[in-house]
Amino acid sequence: MDLVRLTGEGEATPPESYQFEGQWVTSVARLVSHPRQATKKAVMIVTISNDVLTNRLKLLGQGQGKSVLKQI
Repeated sequence: MDLVRLTGEGEATPPESYQFEGQWVTSVARLVSHPRQATKKAVMIVTISNDVLTNRLKLLGQGQGKSVLKQI
């Protein structure tokens, strides 16, 4: 999986959305290190259903997460 490989190499990786068992999901990966042994590293990947993600974002209310670009 490129997401895990690239994250493990220290590259910043954007979230990835894909279909799994007929449902859309989003995965996010981060490189983490052991709190007492900085040389020990691992990739942590979290996958969440897009339905759950969408419902949680709705809790933020109208207008949250939007931006407007104005050219003057």
